[in-house]
Amino acid sequence: MRVIWIAYNTVKMIDGQSHSRFASARYRVIAPVEGLIRLGHEATLVQIGVDDVIDRVVHRLDADIVVFSKLITPNHEVFGKLSATIRTLINMLHESGKRVVADLNDNYFHHPFYGAYFRDIVARADAIVTSTATMSGLIANYTSRPIVVIGDPFEGPRGEAQLCVPARCHQSWFTRPTANLGGLDDRLRLVWFGHESNWKVMREAVPGLLNLGGWKIDLEVITAGNCGVEEFCDAFNARHAAHCRLTFTPWTLDATWAGLSRAAMVLIPTWPDNPGKAVKGSNRLVESLRAGRFAVAGNLQAYQSLAQFCWLGDSLSQGVKWALENPERARQRVTKGQAFVECAYSPDTISRSWEQMLAWCGTHTNLTKNIY
Repeated sequence: MRVIWIAYNTVKMIDGQSHSRFASARYRVIAPVEGLIRLGHEATLVQIGVDDVIDRVVHRLDADIVVFSKLITPNHEVFGKLSATIRTLINMLHESGKRVVADLNDNYFHHPFYGAYFRDIVARADAIVTSTATMSGLIANYTSRPIVVIGDPFEGPRGEAQLCVPARCHQSWFTRPTANLGGLDDRLRLVWFGHESNWKVMREAVPGLLNLGGWKIDLEVITAGNCGVEEFCDAFNARHAAHCRLTFTPWTLDATWAGLSRAAMVLIPTWPDNPGKAVKGSNRLVESLRAGRFAVAGNLQAYQSLAQFCWLGDSLSQGVKWALENPERARQRVTKGQAFVECAYSPDTISRSWEQMLAWCGTHTNLTKNIY
């Protein structure tokens, strides 16, 4: 099978390896391309930009199936030019008998600027792939084309399943522990990591950690800078550092894995009523379990299949408190969760899902019925 993935200058080659600072490119371009190659297929990445000549681009698309990856950028001029190029390329690919697959994982269907492109591409593509059942149900409102759900593979290192519980302090005297549990650090180490667009929901959840009066807390925040996080941490620490101390770490993949290895637990609050966030996948929860860390997360629909391996709810402090009071039960959940994600979210498992979907797309002539 010959497959080409289209990206938009989001992937860089470093020492012969593909890299990207964009999670969507790592999970849904680099990983499936490399996975299909391991499975013996001819998979290639082609990147296009705003100045590329369409006739030259189409000559590079010598494959049975062409997959168009996520297109989203705050630069409206760039988005407009690239979306127009994509429409033309799809027409030319169809004229030459090639199949087109669109991979969509963002809900911009009603956006005043991006919406027209999203509605158009689901009608033009022969099939659509997305990462969650919630998103597939939404897409089905705009197309009769087949829709297939394929999740994101884990990419981080496997860690030992553990939950390090620090000494608990008196409710009214934070400098004096009531017990020393194996000589552990006297601060509870928590971590939040994610895209800066998700910082607001974490920022709103931070004050709730002050309800954990029995423990002194260190919360490491791993995200991009220049979104107000540094200023928030400084202001919060000026008032609450004795009880709950925030540390900002600029995002990199290595910083993320290091932060997970240091933490006792991972915090993943979610947006309760944001339709754009409701369709998101479970990659942060999957990565936390992969690292061997107990996660306290919000009630995102994509998390439900992992509910037995973590704590889901609206109050982060309640979830953290439960884990601290039930450390062995929490650790057992993580251990079982690690085994589950190793099977369900491994790069090989996800690659085989792509292989099956693309093979089906390439051999079926009537692509008008949704499949889930």
